[in-house]
Amino acid sequence: MLVFTQWAIAFDRDHKDLPCQHYDSSYTEESLCIPLKAQGETFGILDLTTNSSSNKLTEAKQKLALAVAEHTGLALANLKLRETLRLPSIRDALTGLYNRRYLEEYLAT
Repeated sequence: MLVFTQWAIAFDRDHKDLPCQHYDSSYTEESLCIPLKAQGETFGILDLTTNSSSNKLTEAKQKLALAVAEHTGLALANLKLRETLRLPSIRDALTGLYNRRYLEEYLAT
């Protein structure tokens, strides 16, 4: 499994040719690995497989998968940014203690 994943991450592009060791060749007909990335950072891999020749990964499906991977990567980057900005907003910069905003958020839940 890691061989396929590392290839997609190392070369920073989708990968379709090499079969992974974790795929059962009698079950998996076709596979596609696409890195989930945004702003130069890779967050994971979108791994698609098909198990029948009638359900091939057509060019249209591959383009859709690339669009989904791009949007997912951006969403993950936004979540990371929100969390990065949230932590300093609930702690005092000088003492590191929780501030009033944290208390208000805590009481609201």
